[in-house]
Amino acid sequence: MAEKPKVKFSLLFKFVIAIALLIVVTSVILTRFFLQKQADLYLETLKTKSETIVKNLSDSAELGVLISNKDMLSELLVDIQKDENVLFSAVLNPKKFILSLGKRDEFDLRMLSKLISKPGVIPEIEYGVSTQVLEMPELEYPSIFLVSPVLSRENVVLDEADLLYFSDLAQVDQGEVIGYSLVVVSTEIIEKAILRNQIISSIITFLVICLGVVIGYLFTNIIIRPIKSLMKANEIVATGNYTTQVEIISRDEVGMLSESFNNMVDKIRVQQEELLDYSRTLEDKVRERTAQLAAEKAKSDNLLLNILPVSIADRLKKKEETIADRYDEVTVLFSDLVGFTVFSAKHTPKELVYKLNILFSKFDDLLDKYKIEKIKTIGDALMLVSGAPRRYKNHAIEMAHMALDMYDELRSFNEEYGEALDLRIGLHTGPVVAGVMGKKKFTYDLWGDAVNTASRMESHGIPGIVHMSAATYEKIKDQNFNIEDRGEIEVKGKGMMHTYILKKDADTEFDRGYVHKK
Repeated sequence: MAEKPKVKFSLLFKFVIAIALLIVVTSVILTRFFLQKQADLYLETLKTKSETIVKNLSDSAELGVLISNKDMLSELLVDIQKDENVLFSAVLNPKKFILSLGKRDEFDLRMLSKLISKPGVIPEIEYGVSTQVLEMPELEYPSIFLVSPVLSRENVVLDEADLLYFSDLAQVDQGEVIGYSLVVVSTEIIEKAILRNQIISSIITFLVICLGVVIGYLFTNIIIRPIKSLMKANEIVATGNYTTQVEIISRDEVGMLSESFNNMVDKIRVQQEELLDYSRTLEDKVRERTAQLAAEKAKSDNLLLNILPVSIADRLKKKEETIADRYDEVTVLFSDLVGFTVFSAKHTPKELVYKLNILFSKFDDLLDKYKIEKIKTIGDALMLVSGAPRRYKNHAIEMAHMALDMYDELRSFNEEYGEALDLRIGLHTGPVVAGVMGKKKFTYDLWGDAVNTASRMESHGIPGIVHMSAATYEKIKDQNFNIEDRGEIEVKGKGMMHTYILKKDADTEFDRGYVHKK
């Protein structure tokens, strides 16, 4: 009768031992699984973080490589070197020579240069990020070598002395490779974490083996429940949800494992949040820099459009070396203020410039109305052209209206400010050559006899009327203009020329070279 309890106890004990051993084996497997998962997550997180760093470095280094600004590149690398995991970083030219280098103090520059020059370290890539884990005798731990090309969205690399024109800086993986960015990240933190966790795992395994039999007999059911909870939490974590936590209902091996798991998940979540924050910070900086470049480009474009016609500015931005066009027929206008000497004598320099700016701004407002280009302003004189660079048939008619409206604007200006200025205006129609002169301060100018003749029409003109050549007269004679024949006059450098007078209305009478009201 005494043997039966022993048999029952023995069977129960064996059952508990089997359960305990099963629990021990399961704990060991889970621990190794979670440790390996943690190591993989650490490595994946470090790779992701590092890929973001090298990609943002490539995007940010573009301008520095284009204009060979080593200070800008060095500043980018200084920020990257603040990351404790980065061993060294560099920006290379297309031939893989170092343009700028950031490193830890313990590294020798020659040693790093030899590392970078080894075959396979800098692969030939045109987009994206090349990530490879390399073991090298010179480095204590295996290191992640990340390389990304620095892409230019321009087909031509510009010097600092040239004007810079940037296309849209959208983050796209295309463009000319003008260099490479390299970031080398140590896996030291992962190796140490693995070693530390292996020790912890060994301790946990040892404790589970030692205590599993005793504790398993009493807490078999209690142990199974948290293991299931832990496994479920692991599945949730595997989906990318790092907010889950395992409920710790005991302080035994499984409870410690659960706590370790929770700590691991917390660390991964914190690292992920820090990585996302860092990525957002870099993205904000990139957006800010992109906005600054876009604003500067807009300023440059607006400044250029204030100097040159739109079509000429577009050709200049496309790097057209020589801009010169022949126009078989345009109409050129020259004007000169009459009474400017008296006007300037009674005003201070500030007042003089202020009022002249008001008057000439009124003239500028007429340019778009009549599709006319202002060529230059010399003191109180003005040169305009109609029919270039935009070619159209009614250039003489448009210029005639422009000239008459200039007198209206001058009359309004005189009435408003109590001045007595007048204008001499000369028109001539003929062929010209137009183009851009200069390298740094661009000017769009006209050449040809038509320009000289128009100047002579102004200088031989009479205040208050528009003096024009016979060529211009032939273009507008059939329109509703008040035109009077001036006859032949002696024109300096041209001889006798038949010219005409264009008047605002029929109340203006031309007589012996003077204009007066009836």
